[in-house]
Amino acid sequence: ARLPDRAKSAALISLPFQMMRTTLVLLALVVCSWGLRAFPAVHGQSSNGTAFGSSRIDVSLPVSAEAQTGESAALFLRAEDVTKEALETFATKNKGSALFITLPTLDGAISVRAEEAIQLIESTVVSSSLPFSVFFTLEEDENIMKKAADSSFHAVTQSRTKASAARAPVANLFESRLHLRGGESGPIILVSAHYDADATAPGLAVGASQSAASTAALLELVRVFGRLYNGVELSTKYSLLFLLHSSGTLNFEALSQHMNTMDSRITQRIELALALDFLGEGEKLYIHVAEAQDEGVAADFQKALAESATAENINVEIVQTKMDTSSSVILSGHEVYARRSISSATVSGRAELPLSPSKRTSITDRRIPDTDSLYHRVRVISTALAQVIYNGSSTMSSLFANQFAPSRDMLHEWVNHLASTPRHHAQLIDKKSDAAETEATMKQHLSSWSTSLTVHNSTIVSGAPQFVTHDTEVDVSVLVVMPISFDIKILGGILGYLAILYAAIRGPKDAIRDVSRIFG
Repeated sequence: ARLPDRAKSAALISLPFQMMRTTLVLLALVVCSWGLRAFPAVHGQSSNGTAFGSSRIDVSLPVSAEAQTGESAALFLRAEDVTKEALETFATKNKGSALFITLPTLDGAISVRAEEAIQLIESTVVSSSLPFSVFFTLEEDENIMKKAADSSFHAVTQSRTKASAARAPVANLFESRLHLRGGESGPIILVSAHYDADATAPGLAVGASQSAASTAALLELVRVFGRLYNGVELSTKYSLLFLLHSSGTLNFEALSQHMNTMDSRITQRIELALALDFLGEGEKLYIHVAEAQDEGVAADFQKALAESATAENINVEIVQTKMDTSSSVILSGHEVYARRSISSATVSGRAELPLSPSKRTSITDRRIPDTDSLYHRVRVISTALAQVIYNGSSTMSSLFANQFAPSRDMLHEWVNHLASTPRHHAQLIDKKSDAAETEATMKQHLSSWSTSLTVHNSTIVSGAPQFVTHDTEVDVSVLVVMPISFDIKILGGILGYLAILYAAIRGPKDAIRDVSRIFG
């Protein structure tokens, strides 16, 4: 059946509109997908009621690479170009705007200037509430952002953030024990490490050289000694106790809580406590202590560590730092034990441990540590521990060089996994996050190699920082912005096309008459 003339005319007239709408939708999808990136953001957070970070992260602004921008521009800067003056100027003149900071590539060493600039950014963000949005772009986005800043582009964010109520950070701890056949009454050597990480943007908190490397080392030590305790017929009086805990970047609260509640009959049996930290840094090994240790198990371990390190061509240095017992701030793991009169040390790849908890944050600590270097360090530590546990047995070196040697492959897998999984307090609170899955994987590993495993789940005690946290992944689309003359030309072309089509359908005379009626 043929359509009536009026219906046919309406269908023909609507056709170009449908085609135009489809074309615009497809064009929008192409443009948006080209520029779409998920960026870690510094969203507004609070600690003990004091706000810090960005108060908002939703922006729709033109893009600029000039530091002196108007109030309606998103500024893209490389990290090394950030100065205190630039931040102050931007905060004054660009309220409600957005700052995109490109972090340096992980391929080479970070320059001193870039490191100083990043420290400035982090200290500024965590000490104040910012009137503009802050995003960290990664090195692979730099080319797109530079091109966008040099052209007529527009940045639009689509936030995935979801604010939660004020919640205390978790204080989780895995207590892994290895008992000898003699039972549970003998002396104990304790080894601990923290697995959480901190950074200004929680999505970048992987602590690759700090907690990722040290956690991987502890997990491998548990595996090695789990095999050793079940496979070697050598007598020893020692049991091993491994503690893997969160909140190492929050004053070591989980470890402190656990030691406060630990049965005194157990704490009295601990003859040496070791904390592992920053094992992915440097070339030397440093033994940090609160006071000189010239005798006992601590002295035996230091001697054994120096001997096994010499065999691996690693230099060892003892660093003694007096502990301020009047301060509530705990700067390192061994301080938790020293405050309880337990002989202790932190084994680290860093000569100077952070002087405050805030110094444990770094958005640049994302480079995966060298697995081979970490392997040799774990072998040095495990051999020294075995020398002490088995009373200087000469068999230990050959055992750890052969069937009980640490596994490079295991260390590689753990370090790569941990260095790619953010483990900030915000992620650890969320039981559905990747960080929570990592906790479950570590628990399974510890359970496989331990005589017994106890999991302690709690939150930071009253009086410790209370955080408001957010999911921090933000989608950023960079869209092409055409000049207004282009829009006028497009509109004129569409109107001309519609006029010709209308005249062809209605006929020239009728079309002219219809137009005369409209404007007449």
